[in-house]
Amino acid sequence: MTHRIWRTALALPAVLVIAAGVPASAFAGTAPAGTASTVTASTDDAYTPTMIILDASGSMATQDAPGPRIDAAKNAVISLVDQLPKGANVGLEVYGTSTGSAASDKPAGCRDIKILAPVAAVDGSKIKSVVSGIKASGYTPIGAALEKAAAALPRTGPRSIVLVSDGIDTCAPPDPCKVAKDLKSQGLDLVVHTVGFRVDDAARSQLSCIASATGGSYSDVAGASGLAKALERRVQSAIKPYSAVGSPIKGTETPAGAPQLQPGQYVDTAATPIGNTPYPQASSKYYTIDVHKGETPYLAATIITPSIPPTGSLLSASLTLSSSDPGACHFQKMAQSLNLLKSIESTTVTLSPGEVGGPDWPQGCPTDGNLRVKVERGGDAFHGQPLAMELLYHAEPAADASGLPGPAAKQPAIAVGSAGAATPMQAGTSFNDAPLLKPGSYADSIVPGESVFVKVHLEWGQRLAYAFHTGVAPGSSGLGAILASSTASSPLRTDLALSETTGTNASTDLGRRPVTLSGSALVPVEYNNRQSPDAGIQAYAIDGDYYVRLKAGLSTTAGQSPAIPYTLQIDVVGSPTQGPSYAAAAGPTDAPSTTPSSKGQSPSSPAASGAPAGNASSATPWVWMGTGFAALLAGAAAWLVFRRRP
Repeated sequence: MTHRIWRTALALPAVLVIAAGVPASAFAGTAPAGTASTVTASTDDAYTPTMIILDASGSMATQDAPGPRIDAAKNAVISLVDQLPKGANVGLEVYGTSTGSAASDKPAGCRDIKILAPVAAVDGSKIKSVVSGIKASGYTPIGAALEKAAAALPRTGPRSIVLVSDGIDTCAPPDPCKVAKDLKSQGLDLVVHTVGFRVDDAARSQLSCIASATGGSYSDVAGASGLAKALERRVQSAIKPYSAVGSPIKGTETPAGAPQLQPGQYVDTAATPIGNTPYPQASSKYYTIDVHKGETPYLAATIITPSIPPTGSLLSASLTLSSSDPGACHFQKMAQSLNLLKSIESTTVTLSPGEVGGPDWPQGCPTDGNLRVKVERGGDAFHGQPLAMELLYHAEPAADASGLPGPAAKQPAIAVGSAGAATPMQAGTSFNDAPLLKPGSYADSIVPGESVFVKVHLEWGQRLAYAFHTGVAPGSSGLGAILASSTASSPLRTDLALSETTGTNASTDLGRRPVTLSGSALVPVEYNNRQSPDAGIQAYAIDGDYYVRLKAGLSTTAGQSPAIPYTLQIDVVGSPTQGPSYAAAAGPTDAPSTTPSSKGQSPSSPAASGAPAGNASSATPWVWMGTGFAALLAGAAAWLVFRRRP
């Protein structure tokens, strides 16, 4: 009786990670029979109902934006409306428009809260019309405004509030931070993001507390252009924190009756783990796939969190592929994220058992038949709350690789030069909505606690290199440590090893002074890299869209989360070469969504799983001491979480 168990791979987004990954939908070219050409986008109900609260208190009439602050805020809302996706459900609430700010006005001013547009499918003309009539004059009842906004949102399911204010609550009680904590303690799936517009330390602290209490984020801006961008980014994060994409599917809690996957991308939910925290028993979802001799199956599962969980929370994901007799045929992989710096937003695990019937295929596994897929969710993050999950399945047909080069040897790092003139761009919020970038320079910004994604296409024979050149954040003199590092992922989200290109792949200086975060592929993308004895090289065995992901942890200084500008330099090195010739797909031809496909005639296949995460770094000693401690904790937690398996 022969079986194989893949090693566990630990992912630690608690340390600010820049990762690159690629969804199955990312690949160019024409797919052969057995695949479809597009991924089915998630439906409009995937957008989180969101209420925007706009401060129109007397201080918003101050003319230092430049011009009146309220005009900058109104223009930001008007600009935002034009950027909202179709199907987004967004409302608008305002306070301070109907009274003055004298002491005699306070009783009425603290009740002066109006919903100008209810939370519903966006009516751009209506919102622009009501915004144009807003005048700033009154008090700042933030706590009461939060209560009113929460009451106006749906009573169940995820929901969000985005608050823009230039000052502290002037009407407490109720204290706005306490209101946020109380709302969260009621079990509401509610996240509040806050934007401080030219605020002082007291207001910054209060707005940060509101966001932190609900797992949201805080942005600090000083000018009109910064406000427009911060509001747009915060609302985008609120309505769709991670844009889950795929065909709906419902896995079963037991192997009986499990649905069969065709090659493609799916959306399901990962049920809450069973039992009490901190180490509940993992929950399971079951599916099946059909395998055929010569094919190579690839699976990936991404479990998505709606907001930032409390520090110390653990989220684990496990993939198992087995026959009905797991003792005879059993492949397993696990990944986990331990939140030390409030930065978990998703956890991905990938698995490939190799070529069906090939030299490494266990004798106890069928070479033409059905295998069971089990996805497990463990850990205490969001315990009691189901989480969205993306499930990817790709079946790579047998390939003729004769005449192609053998596995590549590790190559020196590619040094990416200083960025030149940069093109403005907006990075995506997930693997699925990342913009496709050509070699060049691009400018954007990131808020601590946020992850942003871009993608870069690689042909056979090419290597990716990139460098993030970050700028200085507004008010950075009081900014605490923000950790940064650089990793990469394969087309089906497998973590990749990278070559260092500069000395700072990890930094605590993000936002306080210019920092370069960079990396390059170990080797060019070649089909036969999968034959290498080095797991790091094996992962570079697929052509297609590689994703670069910038992730920022929260500042160690409470209340400091300004938008940090960065320029991204992208290089693709090497001329395209010939790829393999694939046989016709053996499976059905009615797959519900995209699988990877390469340019020309053949479907791309994800690299062999098992590539190590991370790369060498010159991080400060305390950073990597913390990382090692996190790994120990995560490993111990994993043993407890997954110690019992049906």
